[in-house]
This record gives sequence, structure tokens and C-alpha cells, in this order.
Amino acid sequence: MSKEKTEYRFSVHAAPAVINQVIQNYLAANQYVQIPKPNANYYFFNDPWMKGKRSIEYYIRGTEVIVLAYMGTFEKPRGLEGFVGAVPKKSFRDDLEPLFVELHRIDMMGMPPQQGMPMQQGGPMQQGMPPQQGYIPPQNSANQFVEKSRKTRENWTIAGFVIGLVGLLLSFFGITYGAIIIVLEFWCGFQGLQTKKKGLAIATIVLAGISVLLLILSIVYTASHPVRSYRYY
Repeated sequence: MSKEKTEYRFSVHAAPAVINQVIQNYLAANQYVQIPKPNANYYFFNDPWMKGKRSIEYYIRGTEVIVLAYMGTFEKPRGLEGFVGAVPKKSFRDDLEPLFVELHRIDMMGMPPQQGMPMQQGGPMQQGMPPQQGYIPPQNSANQFVEKSRKTRENWTIAGFVIGLVGLLLSFFGITYGAIIIVLEFWCGFQGLQTKKKGLAIATIVLAGISVLLLILSIVYTASHPVRSYRYY
């Protein structure tokens, strides 16, 4: 394993098919795309505006699960530790948390109880019995990752709308946003188009369009009214 790939290793007491389904649910909810690579189970996500290029590999060996996560591509990986690029790395680590929480949950549901621990609800599990290979996660577990991803996009939409509204108010005082903030407004708006905040997302995009118009008018006005300098003798 490359030192440029951050490795997470777990022991998950559940059927490999169940583990695989949980990870696939996460990848689908977060819009990762599988890219064929020799001897690698590789998935890639690219958000050029905010999150950057993210890569995930995972391997299931019985009850052992190995997840490799890194910024960049398969050919040029950058691990999730270190000071350089700390903000997107931290964001990536935070986004991985729901996956690890779900793997831990199915591990706890599949493990036999320890001596002295209460029996599972719905009937006892005999000591020393192997994990239940027929265990299937509840139906809402597949939606858990989708809901978190959707909630994140909705939060970005709300933030974009607030930014756009503040920008509109500032324009009455002759203050306009720069191009970077306007691009952020558009990005936030597009994040919410496939969520329950679709109306707010459209409003955010409209506000971003107004910001573009105001910026153009500001540039035109400045160009047509150059600042004159005077000399006093």
C-alpha cells in the first residue's frame, strides 16, 4: 500500500455481501464513480469548486475491511494527513465518518454478546456462535448516507442564499462581490437543485445572476468614469 494513501482497517463481523452493500450505498450517495484499475477496487469523485479530487479504494477479506482514502487520483495520491491542503483533507475525513459509523453499527449487531452483557432484543444469542451471516441491514440504512449527503447540500444552498441576499443589500450601498464569491453563490445554488430546497436553490442562482449583472455594471461604470488626478502648482 502506498504511504500516500491513508489506510483505515476494521474488523466487521457481518457477511461480506452486507459489508459490500453498505460501502456501495455510501459511494452511490456521495456520487463516486468506479474506474477500472489493475488489481484495484477504485472509486473516484471530483468537485472542482469545493471538495477537489477524492479517491477511495476498499477491500473485504472475510471480516477484515480495508479502506484507502486519499486526495488526488489513483496515479497521484495524497494522503489525508499533513498540513498541506489541511482544509479539504479535514473535509474528506469528516465525510468518511458516516461510513465508519455504519460499519461499526453492523459490526456490533453481528457480534455475539460478551459475558455478562444483556441479550439482544428479540431473543438470546448463544455464546460462541459465529456472527449471523444472514443479517440484512434495515432498509433505512441505505438511505442514511443519502440523507446526510442531501442535508449537506441543503445547508450549502441556505448559505448561498444568505450570501446572495447580503450581496443584494450591499449593492444598494455601491458594494459588489468579487468573482470568487459569485462563483461560490452559483455552486451553492446548484447543490440544492436535487433536494427539498429546490425553490431556495433557484432563488440562490437568480441572486447569483443579479450579482454578475451588478459586477458587470460596476466594471463598466468604473471604466467609463476614470479617476482623474490633478496637479496643483
